[in-house]
Amino acid sequence: MFDELLNPPPSVVNQAPEVIAPIAEVIPPVHVDSAGSPSSTTVDQDAPSPSKTQTTTEIQSSVIPQDVGDDNLDMEVTHMGNDPLFGVPIPEVTSAQSSSTAYPQSIVQANHPMPHHNNKWTKDHPLSNIIGQLSRPVSTRLQLYEQALFCYYDAFLTSVEPKTYKEALTQSCWIKAMQEELNEFERLEVWELVPRPDQVIVITLKWIYKVKLNELGGISKNKARLVARGYRQEEGIDIEESFAPVARLEAIWIFLAYAAHKNMVVYQMDVKTAFLNGNLREKVYVSQSDGFEDPDNPNHVYKLKKALYGLKQAPGAWYDMLSSFLLSQDFSKGSVDPTLFIRKNGNDLLLVQIYIDDIIFAASTLELCDLFANLMCSKFKMSMMGKISFFLGLQISQSPRGIFINQSKYALESLKKYGFESCDPVDTPMVEKSKLDEDREEKVVNPSHYRGMIGTLLYLTASRPDLQFAICMCARYQARPTEKHVHAVKTIFRYIYGTVHRGLWHPKDSSVALTAFADADHAGCQDTRRSTTGSVQFLGERLISWSSKRKKSAAISSMEAEYISLSGCCA
Repeated sequence: MFDELLNPPPSVVNQAPEVIAPIAEVIPPVHVDSAGSPSSTTVDQDAPSPSKTQTTTEIQSSVIPQDVGDDNLDMEVTHMGNDPLFGVPIPEVTSAQSSSTAYPQSIVQANHPMPHHNNKWTKDHPLSNIIGQLSRPVSTRLQLYEQALFCYYDAFLTSVEPKTYKEALTQSCWIKAMQEELNEFERLEVWELVPRPDQVIVITLKWIYKVKLNELGGISKNKARLVARGYRQEEGIDIEESFAPVARLEAIWIFLAYAAHKNMVVYQMDVKTAFLNGNLREKVYVSQSDGFEDPDNPNHVYKLKKALYGLKQAPGAWYDMLSSFLLSQDFSKGSVDPTLFIRKNGNDLLLVQIYIDDIIFAASTLELCDLFANLMCSKFKMSMMGKISFFLGLQISQSPRGIFINQSKYALESLKKYGFESCDPVDTPMVEKSKLDEDREEKVVNPSHYRGMIGTLLYLTASRPDLQFAICMCARYQARPTEKHVHAVKTIFRYIYGTVHRGLWHPKDSSVALTAFADADHAGCQDTRRSTTGSVQFLGERLISWSSKRKKSAAISSMEAEYISLSGCCA
């Protein structure tokens, strides 16, 4: 009996190996519809039909490699010494079945080598693409499974932001990002290596790692930034001016509203390593970065020629560089907003709005947009992003009818962060006629958690004026929050859950007349008896500004409160 098992007939061993087509090529995957029943399945006519009976060679193709553990598949494989003998799954048989059940002949001789080709395993699979030993049977399913796990693991590590330089060295994507950063230093001639001077402050450097996301939450790029610890700078020694103008959010709304009125397409671009372009007037010395020290001069320091991220004067130096360049190209600076630049060519108009290193622009003609893009690329290293879609955390959608702005992605992340992924929605952000006050007798809840919720909600007011009053009301009690204040904040989250995709709509081809509305209550604050005012401003039919504030002075009448509110609206 053992001779028959260990020495099968030669005809069985010498059979040519039969190539089994992958399952995906023979039978497409079955899709399950919404009702739960499988959809119709079609088979390619050119696909080979599977054999009904399984030969010994076909059994060999399903063998588990020796390095795969038993926890991957519930299957037992017979072994003899160190050589694996090929077999089929061995089922467990009860004592009643042991006398009547016959086992199939499942063991073949291990001394016979498996035949293989010298160039290709099949016509479509060169030997260079084969993973593992060619003398072993093919286990495609397990290999694909392991590769998929590796891809998931690699994608997870790519999305994790390292905290230290040593952690970044474990991933090639972060090493590449650091090298790109240093290449920019060399291209822009940011610094020069000099002996360390006496009696000067040498600022140390630090690597900062950030995963840039797109509007859908996917990974856009891995960015490594070498920054200076600017908190060691002293005014009058290595810093003189630190101010740099930044566009207000209302300026962004006015820009988009006017672009919608003129039926312009808004584009977006980003300046790579923007702060490295600014010139320094002060003498600043920094140390060599971790992992990139000069082996010949380890004690030398860098003298900066250009600004560096982390320095207090870096934003101002970058703005001065960009502003002077645009003014030299026939642009004019806005009289009220210094971050708005305008260029006129006859009846054509080009608008440029700057927010540090992010630039949005629109023009009456496509040729002017191309002209500005080429102009910026000739001076700086730019990243062209095409039509604006995600700017300052805002999702912006352009259509022939107008521009829609919302923060649905941020709203969903906020709901998930504080456990409101599944809750009962409400129709209003506050309970009708609710009066919050500072109750000294009620128990105080965790202030940090309450402040975190308020801070998260405040950023949503960038595109949700319907949340402004309720959030500002709850924000007054961050010093000593109680249960009723937390309940009011939870009501706001429940309202957001039912209105996630709500936002601002800027229609095209409407007027640009400025219209303002203001209102106020009288002694509405339960603690100070001050009035709370609210105001909105429209540019035609487009909402561009809104606010809700508690006044610093108490009004003696409702008419005085209305006048105070109106004066704040016009200011």
